[in-house]
Amino acid sequence: MNTFSTEWFKAKRRKLYLAPAALLVIQLFWLFWALRDPDPEVIAQGYLLILYNAPLINGIMMPTIMAVLASRLADVEHKGQTFKLLNTLQRPSSLYWAKAGCGATYILSFCLIQITMLLLMGRVLGYTDSPDLWAYGLYFAQTLVISLEIFLLQLDLSLGVRNQAFSLGVGLCGSMAGLFLMFMPQWPLLRLLTPWGHFGATMFVGNMWSAETPVISLYYMPVDWVGCFMALVGLVLFAVVGRTLLARKEV
Repeated sequence: MNTFSTEWFKAKRRKLYLAPAALLVIQLFWLFWALRDPDPEVIAQGYLLILYNAPLINGIMMPTIMAVLASRLADVEHKGQTFKLLNTLQRPSSLYWAKAGCGATYILSFCLIQITMLLLMGRVLGYTDSPDLWAYGLYFAQTLVISLEIFLLQLDLSLGVRNQAFSLGVGLCGSMAGLFLMFMPQWPLLRLLTPWGHFGATMFVGNMWSAETPVISLYYMPVDWVGCFMALVGLVLFAVVGRTLLARKEV
């Protein structure tokens, strides 16, 4: 607990909340712009439309934001060259869990604010359908787990490599990979095996577009529980790997 409190104290003036907050603002404006269609067909299935668009935006933006958050948490020790000093006062594993817990708190807060924002957005836009709470609960759980998975991957890279440009570059490439994999359902194995593909792999709202009407019909797809399981496996794997590598890190 003391290590966790110390980590919060170190992060106090680093304004780590700015990156998640910026993402929320961008998502808010993006969704309002994309979903402001007054068409009655859209209004009648608006909450489904939100659930279709939100994972797309997360898949594009979340890897970069997680890279920024992890880098900001890790670069304090790199700049101050304090790994050796800290390791004489505490176990490396406690330092890792403190940083992971600090980042997880920001991610949990982000997910709670985001799901509230999405539900309120439907009311502001005048959607006439009712939100399925089980679907929004599932979306919240998926977003939280996949975001934590990517964050731990980025934290491992940020702690292991002194040059933070490397981990930030991986985050940017992850955003591009997430966008690419969203539109490659014919490569299900690649989507399952890469953390950035899990936003697309776990989507459970699909659409059918008719060229004659033209109207987009949204519907629930079967939940890909294999994708959800792979995201959990990735979360645990990156946590174990990061803790082990930091314990063995030469300081």
